[in-house]
Amino acid sequence: MGNVGGVGDPDSRVAVTDVSRATTLVLLAGTVLFVLVQVWAASVPLTYDEPWYLDSVPLVDEHGLITKEFLRSLPGPVGPLFTWVHWLLHPLTGGAVPWVRMVNPVLFVLASVLTAAALKASSRREHFVSAAALIAIPMTWPCTGMALTEIPSMFFYAAHLYAFFLSWRQAETKSTGWLAAVASGVFLGLSVLGRQPVLLTLGAVGIVGVLVPRMRWPSGIVCGVTLLMCVPVFIVWGGLVPPQGMTDKVVKGFAPVHSLLAAAYCGLVMLILSPQRNWGDLRLLLGLMVGGVVVNLAFGFGAAVPMDTTVRSVVPASFMWVVERGFFGGLIGLAMVVVVVFLTEMFQRRRDVVFVFAALALLSQIAAAAAVKHQFSSRYLYPVAPLFLVLADSYPCTRWTPVRYGLGILLGAVSLVSYYLVAK
Repeated sequence: MGNVGGVGDPDSRVAVTDVSRATTLVLLAGTVLFVLVQVWAASVPLTYDEPWYLDSVPLVDEHGLITKEFLRSLPGPVGPLFTWVHWLLHPLTGGAVPWVRMVNPVLFVLASVLTAAALKASSRREHFVSAAALIAIPMTWPCTGMALTEIPSMFFYAAHLYAFFLSWRQAETKSTGWLAAVASGVFLGLSVLGRQPVLLTLGAVGIVGVLVPRMRWPSGIVCGVTLLMCVPVFIVWGGLVPPQGMTDKVVKGFAPVHSLLAAAYCGLVMLILSPQRNWGDLRLLLGLMVGGVVVNLAFGFGAAVPMDTTVRSVVPASFMWVVERGFFGGLIGLAMVVVVVFLTEMFQRRRDVVFVFAALALLSQIAAAAAVKHQFSSRYLYPVAPLFLVLADSYPCTRWTPVRYGLGILLGAVSLVSYYLVAK
């Protein structure tokens, strides 16, 4: 892993090896724990949003795979990718537990491999161990362990990143570089058709074309192919979401506070993966978070609950307002620091265009959260989860890395189990 001691120091190399081994063991333990939870939950009936999304699968047989009627009949605000994937695999899964829940774990493993390939193509420090750290992101667990919509989009986003970085490396060879750019656009288009906010990644792709002269044509190709795939669907819908999802509650207005919450959750993920980044004076960070808690407890500007299902099962209803206001206030304080940190780091590392690209793409998703007016969930950030690894891999591991990863795994496991317990 990254150096945690002096260059060329034998003791440093031993320390790094120990950290690598401990990190690998923690990630393997997390994988085993995930499998055990899935085995335990094999008899748990479909719950939460699972049956609602899976009910859209028969629409393909009724209307066709890519017809206007099918696209306009989708029941909610997300695109058709989830429905397509589960329709293709229905002969194997039967649309029933436990097999229907096996789709996302398989796609997750494939996405991890693609993320490792993307890290290698972008010349980041690590490859497979870093990509495996996806399982330490708490949102991974409910997104992967249930038949929800984020993982198919994330799979194609990881494929897009690999193809985009490959086109970057091969840009001088037009036939290879441009072919990779076309593939990148196709994959990004499919990811957008799973989760439409991912479309804002095109802004970061365009910036790469501006900053790296040899990437002008490849970046343009990625943007053009992505739009060719998505715009016809948006025209059929008459907007960015299917007609049945175009309620006033969903599409009218903005919720800026959701962007602040998204920024805060990005900060929490980066604290797990790479807390070595320049967070500034720790006292200022803690002061802003404590100040946010105190102010929001007093005035109640907003409310949020981490791992909502779990917390509500253990906290008495009469005290929930304290948890909701307190957590929301702390998140807003963290969010302000996160935005400043990302912008500062992009300026300081402006010569590292890969870092700038990943940071801009992640910030675009933070901004996009404001357009999801009806509610906020940390899961909405997950389709671009590979970006966290691209950013985190710019920092060396430390002796605390296995502990941080273990904490992320534990939080994710508790969150997933809580969903299953509600179903039971």
